[in-house]
Amino acid sequence: MQLLVWALEEIEKAGNMEAAQHARSALDAIRKSMQPDKLAARRITEPDAKPK
Repeated sequence: MQLLVWALEEIEKAGNMEAAQHARSALDAIRKSMQPDKLAARRITEPDAKPK
């Protein structure tokens, strides 16, 4: 998710608002599909981390 956030920032800097909206939609879909406790537990350094 963090990589998608960074990509969204770069897309916005580039000025492509259509692509930015698609990236936002993708980010929203990922957030909705994840359980709230999993959102806080995952780290970018552990992309495949499994809960203990």
